[in-house]
Formats: sequence, structure tokens, C-alpha cells
Amino acid sequence: MNCKKSTILITCISLIFLFNCSKKTEDVSIFEYLEQPEEKWNIGIVALILSKEIYPDIEFSKYMKIIDSIASRVQLHVKDRTDPVYRIAAINTVLFREYGFSYDKDDFLGRKPYNHFISSVLDRKKGVCTSLPLLYMIVAEKLGYPIYAVEAPDHTFCRYVLNDGTYYNIEVTSGGGEVPDLFYIDDMHIPKQAFTNGVYMRTLSKKGIYRFTVA
Repeated sequence: MNCKKSTILITCISLIFLFNCSKKTEDVSIFEYLEQPEEKWNIGIVALILSKEIYPDIEFSKYMKIIDSIASRVQLHVKDRTDPVYRIAAINTVLFREYGFSYDKDDFLGRKPYNHFISSVLDRKKGVCTSLPLLYMIVAEKLGYPIYAVEAPDHTFCRYVLNDGTYYNIEVTSGGGEVPDLFYIDDMHIPKQAFTNGVYMRTLSKKGIYRFTVA
């Protein structure tokens, strides 16, 4: 086989493999997807797979387009700026002002199941303190921003973490305002031991995000 034919064959095999992988993403279980190394996990895909467990007829492409659109709008605001405060403000502007996402005040305690699944949040533009931070992180991941989940008693918020360890807390349920640690500690009566041991107020990894998403 000459080099040209070999190259064409390899290219075709590669395209078939990529097509099959993308085609199967909607059909794999959450456990199959999470068999990959954690660094390969995509938070948006994880959230959609979980949504599909409850809403089998959803189409990933519909929701990925919405996420892409949101991320594109944020990028238009941010351009090449790296200032965390500016980036946070841009996400807030797009999510809460341009797209109109908000906390579902009819489900203050987060007891309605649909408020915990990303497909429903994207359809209704409403969520609770698990799903709104999840959406925030999905958009941030798409843009490459270091924004993660933080768990407090019966509550979740987001945190933008810089390379030097400093961070900004983001209260997604109230429009993305910055809130200091001390507010959560005092308001939610977090014991000193629970804070010191990292039970609460610890920046979560992707595994941690998966845990609170399915709780």
C-alpha cells in the first residue's frame, strides 16, 4: 500500500472513530462516562447525561448550542481580558440580564426534581442552588475560566480560583455577587472544625461536583 492510500485509510478510520465516539456520548451511562480520567470529564456532558436519565428524549445538541451561545456572548464582552472580576461580571451580565436566568422562588427549598437537572434549567431559565452554580461552571469550563463549586450546609456556590491561591466567591443564586467566606460561616453557622477540616467551604474537584449534582 502506498503512502497516499495509507494516509487516506488512516484518515477515514480516524473520522469513523471520532464520529462513533460523539454519536455514543448521548447513549452512555454516567458510570461509563466517568470511567475516563477525571481531567477528561466535561461538566456539561456529565450534567446532560444525568438529565437524560430522567428525560430520555432530550437531544444533547439542542442544549450544547445554548451553552455555546451563552459562552460566545460572554467572550464578546470579555475579549482578551484576564481580570477575574471582569470575567465574573461578564458571565453575570449574560446569564442573568441577557438570558434571564434566575432562582426559582416557587421552589425555595429545592424540592422539585426538575430544578436539579441542567436540561430543565436551560428550558425554563430557572434553577436552585445546585443547578444554577452547575450552569455557571459549565459556561466557565467552556471559556477555560477556573471556576469551581464550593459546598456549604444545604447550599452550593461558585469560586473563581487564581494560580496564587486567592479566590473570589460567587453567589450565583443572587445574580453572581461576590460574598466573603465569613458571611457563609456566620450566616450558616458553620462550625470551626467543619471549616478547618474542609467539610464545608472547600473548593471541590470535578468528582466533588458530580457528588453534589446527583445528591
